[in-house]
Amino acid sequence: MLTIKFAKKDDIAEVSQLIASSWRSAYRGILDDSFLDALPDDGWVQFLTTGMEGGAFVCLIAEEGGVLLGLAILRSGEISKMPEHGELSSLYVRPGSMQQGVGGALLGEVLGYMRSQDLVYCVLDVLVGNENAIGFYRNRGFVLMDVAANTTLGGKEYKCHIMRKTL
Repeated sequence: MLTIKFAKKDDIAEVSQLIASSWRSAYRGILDDSFLDALPDDGWVQFLTTGMEGGAFVCLIAEEGGVLLGLAILRSGEISKMPEHGELSSLYVRPGSMQQGVGGALLGEVLGYMRSQDLVYCVLDVLVGNENAIGFYRNRGFVLMDVAANTTLGGKEYKCHIMRKTL
């Protein structure tokens, strides 16, 4: 049975590894292969430690039988700079565990948590060209906004769509 809970300090190394493996899989063909191949499994440990301990964000994890299958990171609206917006800054599912309801279950928990915090909207950004993610979010009521953001990864600039859903 799938269990979703808040990540703890002891989960950070495994969460970082899942993020790295998810990036290598999900962003292949979107980001440079050399950048993806060089991602270290522990590359998110400091970010996760600082963010979770400092209260900048919360991380939800999905497990089944003690195996980490997915994660979601959410925080107040950094994208929009508006207090009524919550931001889903990451949602990743272990490669090989996609299309099994893990992402949908995590997203449901995220949206419920945001509602409990009296937020009005959930916003996220998704890399242009990541049609799987765009379709996933569209199927769950997110709409593309007129604005786009830029992000720099591996020394290159990429465009991102901003998507939003009313809670």
